[in-house]
Amino acid sequence: MLNILTTPSNKNEPDATTAFDIHLKLKASKSHWSYYFAAQPHQKNAKYELCTNFVGVISFALYEKIDNGFVLVDFFEDIKDACPDAIKILDEHPEAKAAILGSMFHARNQ
Repeated sequence: MLNILTTPSNKNEPDATTAFDIHLKLKASKSHWSYYFAAQPHQKNAKYELCTNFVGVISFALYEKIDNGFVLVDFFEDIKDACPDAIKILDEHPEAKAAILGSMFHARNQ
């Protein structure tokens, strides 16, 4: 599990530094994204998987391959809402970040 320390940005958030917990985010949002899925043969060399849901509001999920499966790093509708680990991965893979930004731009300008 990925733990990220984040500092609250406004007074509605807890005063203390809190750890990002994908399990809590999944539960609170009642999201359709899976926490884990098994890697398939065509993904044997993949380190990450970026999934996009185009039904309704466009949303994204970023998974990291750990052993024989993919574990959810974060999911979001806007890249600004991604956790620091997801942002770091996307910064290291500008083609994935560009795909997200392009989809967001297209959705906002329809």
